[in-house]
Amino acid sequence: MGFTEQIASFISDLDYSDIPTETLKSVKATVLDYFACTLAGSAAPGVDAVVRVARDQGGEGRSTVLVLGGKMPPMWASMVNSTMGHAFDFDDTYDAAVLHTSTIVVPAALALAESIGASGRDFLCAVAVGMEVHCRLGLAATLQPAELGWIYTPLMGTFGSAAASARLLKQNEEKTLDTLGLAYSLASGNHQALNEGTLAKRVQPAFSASNGILAALLSKSGLTGPHQAFEGSDGFFKVYLRGNVNPERALSSLGHEFKVADLSLKPYPCCRHTHSAIDSMVNAYRAGIRAESVKQVQLRVNQAAFHAVCEPADLKYSPRTIVDAQFSLPYTAACALLQGWVYLSDFSSEAIRRPEILALASKVKFSVDESLGDDEKRNITPVRATIKLIDGREERFNVQAPKGSPANSMSLEETKTKFSDCMRQSNRAFNDDLFGLLSAQVGNLEELTDLGELTRMFVTSVKGAPRAR
Repeated sequence: MGFTEQIASFISDLDYSDIPTETLKSVKATVLDYFACTLAGSAAPGVDAVVRVARDQGGEGRSTVLVLGGKMPPMWASMVNSTMGHAFDFDDTYDAAVLHTSTIVVPAALALAESIGASGRDFLCAVAVGMEVHCRLGLAATLQPAELGWIYTPLMGTFGSAAASARLLKQNEEKTLDTLGLAYSLASGNHQALNEGTLAKRVQPAFSASNGILAALLSKSGLTGPHQAFEGSDGFFKVYLRGNVNPERALSSLGHEFKVADLSLKPYPCCRHTHSAIDSMVNAYRAGIRAESVKQVQLRVNQAAFHAVCEPADLKYSPRTIVDAQFSLPYTAACALLQGWVYLSDFSSEAIRRPEILALASKVKFSVDESLGDDEKRNITPVRATIKLIDGREERFNVQAPKGSPANSMSLEETKTKFSDCMRQSNRAFNDDLFGLLSAQVGNLEELTDLGELTRMFVTSVKGAPRAR
């Protein structure tokens, strides 16, 4: 069997009972985390533009628009919900492939499942399948994201959404191959959107969520697609990745080991490459170090992190936009050292211009440490931090695995802190018990026969009118 056939076979043949219990726990934790991210993202710049177009062009449907309310056809609902989930870069990461997956696969699967009346068990299986395909395609790439101008989250995410959609529609292997082939025609996601700090960065995953559904629906309707979408002579591996692939790495133990269990959840709403540095500054703050006593902060990172969050230096020290700030090592480190944490409120047009933060950021110096080399865990960014104090002392805070990774998971209290931060940022005010209610429903997803029981919580828990922004 070729690469595409093996992926299609996995999608069409996997049974819910084949998914390990621990993997299902990880899927549920990721779904709950995604819901938190949509709460915050509902008020993010750019979301309103997507909502206006979706309401105008989409019309009525059976898929719920989370937080904001109303229903649309699944393609449009998934586009809005995905945009909200990714807007603040607070969503999960698969560190080994440097991509976010829940913000594409979960809204796609939820919207399509709700529209066709699928069960909670069907939804869980589709999410597990879609995220697994997404993550494994990222593993196949041997280059860092952006080396060829792509962002792997949306680029591979179209196939993740397509896989989840094909699974929900119960497509056989032949139809699944068509779906993957059509998804290839729709795959995209460029790094230029990030280079210029534009809101397009936030919506690219939403295109993938919607396009994966489109590919599956077109296949169901009879449209065919190439059956060697990945390994063909002009397939995805050649055209998009220029042959820089290791297919065996992606296929190893497919269907037996699940990469979903290795997802990291983010405690801070910014690029994952900044998180170890943030952790080091949080640790310094907890050790009693305060900004006014700091002369200089030296951060040593690997090459991948340096490229992602240290260049170009002028934009990292003086972010033009919120996106610039989310991808700035000195800005995020300064927030953590000044406050003891990094919050959603640190990423607004006003917040990124705070004189006290920019003054502290100017004291943050960074360099590449080759001994922190870019291994298989490409987005796990170790850091060696040295803080030089005005009184002449030096304090060191090294972090190997950032908070939220499987080796350093978030506690229940830290998870609640994130959820509360997201609720405060939301476009709607919600009852204080929303976390408990959603946690219980997500924990019981396999027993739900009507996913509307889950999505209605975003309506029944609302209190008051939309918040003024």
